[in-house]
Amino acid sequence: MCTRGSYVENQLLVNDTVFLKTMLSNLKKCEELTNATMKCYTSLTKTVTDNTQSFINASTQCNQRSNSVHSLNNVIRDLSGNDEFMKYNAQVHSETLRCIELLINETKALQKALDNLKSNQKAYESARQKIHKKEAKYSKANKSLTESSTYRKITEKRDSLKKLTQSKQEEYKAKKENLVKRVSETLSDAYNNYLECTSNFTMFLGNMMKKNIHVRPPNPFEEAQPAYAL
Repeated sequence: MCTRGSYVENQLLVNDTVFLKTMLSNLKKCEELTNATMKCYTSLTKTVTDNTQSFINASTQCNQRSNSVHSLNNVIRDLSGNDEFMKYNAQVHSETLRCIELLINETKALQKALDNLKSNQKAYESARQKIHKKEAKYSKANKSLTESSTYRKITEKRDSLKKLTQSKQEEYKAKKENLVKRVSETLSDAYNNYLECTSNFTMFLGNMMKKNIHVRPPNPFEEAQPAYAL
């Protein structure tokens, strides 16, 4: 027989199982896409470098002006000869990915604590139901439970399991509350760092490219466009 209280407790355990599974999935997705962002920037940097070299090769082959080629060489030098990506990579790992990793480990630890709680809860319910059946059997036979050689032993076991389960419940709830609080605070900081690092590296790339844009000087022999009066 399942009491109302035990049903509610079991349902809460089911809900928490889903909650932690979803939490772990979301955290792993954060980790995956943060790594994907850095891979995208690695690919972008390499692609721009390789494409710049292609422009240099084509310009040199066609005897393009040396200052234009020099500007293109500057792009390759600026992309390959600096440590901006290393800084970006290091900061994202230390202040974003590391935080996510810690939360993933804490979530896994909480899942383990929940599994232990469910195991204790199951053992307690089994002992409680065993006692209920024995009490019903003796009551139907109009016999005293003092005549049972095992009743005292199984009730002591039930009470011991109940105390252990209650202790595990309190321990689990405290860990869950701490995790929920840490996820809220830590993820906010981790995401802000992710945005800041990515923004800084994006600005570096943009500024470097703008700096090396070669503007063709005006041709003095071109006819000036006539100005039209309004």
